[in-house]
Amino acid sequence: MLFGKTYKFLNISIHDVCPSNFENVLSLRKLLIENGITNITYLLIPFYHEKETLLDIKNEVLEITTNAEGDLSIILCLITKSPVEYL
Repeated sequence: MLFGKTYKFLNISIHDVCPSNFENVLSLRKLLIENGITNITYLLIPFYHEKETLLDIKNEVLEITTNAEGDLSIILCLITKSPVEYL
C-alpha cells in the first residue's frame, strides 16, 4: 500500500544502478518493498560516466536480482556519447 492505496499493476524503475548509486538503490528498494511494491525494474549502467563498472558490485547486483520478491526486470543500458565508437 502506498499513499493509502494498493496498486496491483504498478512497476517502479530504478535508474542508474552503478557502484556510486548502489546504497541509494538498496534504500529505495527497501522502501518500495516495505510499501508492498515488489515489481521493480533495475536499469544497470555498465560503465557509468565511463568511470565505474558493474563488475565492482556484481555480487550485490546478483543478490538483489536473484532474491526478488515480485516481478523483476533487468535492463542493461548501453548508451554512449557516440554510438559510432562501437561500430
